[in-house]
Amino acid sequence: MAFNLTGLFNLAPAIKAACARFPFSISVSLLGLSVSWLQIHRVIDFDSQQSKIFYSFIFFATVALASFKLWVESEDWPVKKYMAGSVLLLPLIYFYTVALLNTTEFAALSFVLLAVLLSLLFSPYLRRKSNNDSVWFFNYQTAVAVFYATLAAIVLGGGLSLILASTEYLFEAKIPGKIYSDVWLLAWMGLFPVYVLANISKEFDFDESSCHFPKGISFIANYILVPLMFVYLAILYAYFFKIIIQWELPKGNLGWMISGFGATGIVTKLLMYPVVNKGTRLLRWFERYFYYALIVPLMVLFVAIGMRISDYGVTEHRYGVVMLGLWFAIVSLSVIVLKDRFHIKYIPMLLAVLAFVSAYGPWSAASVSLNSQLKRFDYLLEKNSLLLNGQVIKSAHEVGFDDRKSMSSVADYLTANEWRSKKLKSRLIQLFERGDNEKLSVTKILSADDVMAMLNVDYVNRWQRRNEEEPAYFTYNRTASFNDLLLDVSGYEFAAQNGFHLYNNRKAKHVFKVPAKAGLKTMTVNIDEKIFSVNLNNDERFEFDLEKLVLKLRQQGIKDANGENAGYLTFKQTSESGRYKISLYIKQLDGRFSSKTSCIFNNIQYLLMLGHG
Repeated sequence: MAFNLTGLFNLAPAIKAACARFPFSISVSLLGLSVSWLQIHRVIDFDSQQSKIFYSFIFFATVALASFKLWVESEDWPVKKYMAGSVLLLPLIYFYTVALLNTTEFAALSFVLLAVLLSLLFSPYLRRKSNNDSVWFFNYQTAVAVFYATLAAIVLGGGLSLILASTEYLFEAKIPGKIYSDVWLLAWMGLFPVYVLANISKEFDFDESSCHFPKGISFIANYILVPLMFVYLAILYAYFFKIIIQWELPKGNLGWMISGFGATGIVTKLLMYPVVNKGTRLLRWFERYFYYALIVPLMVLFVAIGMRISDYGVTEHRYGVVMLGLWFAIVSLSVIVLKDRFHIKYIPMLLAVLAFVSAYGPWSAASVSLNSQLKRFDYLLEKNSLLLNGQVIKSAHEVGFDDRKSMSSVADYLTANEWRSKKLKSRLIQLFERGDNEKLSVTKILSADDVMAMLNVDYVNRWQRRNEEEPAYFTYNRTASFNDLLLDVSGYEFAAQNGFHLYNNRKAKHVFKVPAKAGLKTMTVNIDEKIFSVNLNNDERFEFDLEKLVLKLRQQGIKDANGENAGYLTFKQTSESGRYKISLYIKQLDGRFSSKTSCIFNNIQYLLMLGHG
């Protein structure tokens, strides 16, 4: 189905074609659309984990079942066999999604997402003996379908939203915000998948004469992409020579720079495949020698990422760099050795296999990274004599700055989400004494401050430097979610909340109008350097010294005013006349120490309650 603006909203043929060819993918997509609509209108309610599982399943199933259908068509399966296979595949996808999200973390979704999307590129050609031209042109048509489906979704969603907004403005009609959500839901979960699936080619084999390559893409490949790749390659090789001449270690982010270069180069080679023989001399040179030129960057990449892993352990990002490096190495070696015998379908296929394997299991990015960081945590404990006979002992001496920063960094990683925190708790329960175990048992999610406090070691912010003159940062949050806090409002009549962002100004104020029955006109809240004040009608004044509070917390070694320490962020005062009383709840307080006796605030979030004394 060719795209044209006239037929953009004539959806009946597209829906009919997509439903007839991809009945299971469309059914799953419509299920996601229906449930999303019910959620928007509060008919049903999912918690965060249920939503994560459901929508991940909807996406995986929609794409995976489409890939399965393409493979079935390539293999020429009968309809009954296809229906039975799809019915068996659906629960497998669901249980895999549940296992993935219940036993690992959200980062694993990115690997599965990549693998599932890539499957659309090669699924019809798994066992089909098609030439490179056919594979390229099929994927080119699919990419065009995705592009126009995206454009159609934006036009539909934006156009209907503009109509609704114009109706509101011109006729002073009140249209609920949920209607706008319905519009974009229809565009992305209704129109988008239908349009893409309806425009995926039913043919899988094409001869060279039928593969039409757009002149615009030819121009981009010849005169923009390839010259830029050569410039970037020259910069990388110049840096490699600098490493050799100065005998210095590669920089930390070099792995991602080389990965970006390699991925862009492979995509460029695939993009310009049909015009290699008709392209410029520079393009033909790039086609012939790119994989040879990638050998040295690959060697440096593995050295650089190996050093980072040796120094700081494995993380999902470093695991991803290693995975991309393996992909580059396998593809480069295969092309160099096999030359024209290497089929381009294996390029996305190899990456999809690596990504899928990296998503789940003891070898996955999440599991390998977690185990690596736990081992690094144990190493730092042993190095600083905090792990004795398999039991953690609290520090009785000053731990060096570098080790404190490394331990804090590991603690930040291990407490970044609930899954890691659970694994860390089970590890710590084996190490800490009974009193700390009791604290661990009642704490749902650990914070890095909690872990460091249990070790009796000062937490070091990742941006903090060794130089004592550099500012140390602080952040005090009342709770993870202030909305879940239960407050005693008896005796109070009014409440107000707001926040100050003080990056450029050290002074600011908020003015609240108070209902007349309170006997007041205005309540003005000021922050002047370090003093938080409240003025009622400019004749009743309350003052709170926040700098004194922060210095007191620092002196007492309190790094987190959560939970049992939340009382430090609560203030109550009665005015001198005795007519009014105020309760001030600090929701968030962060900034930096400019010296040992002075601090500078960046953010102050507060809730004020006002009543008669």
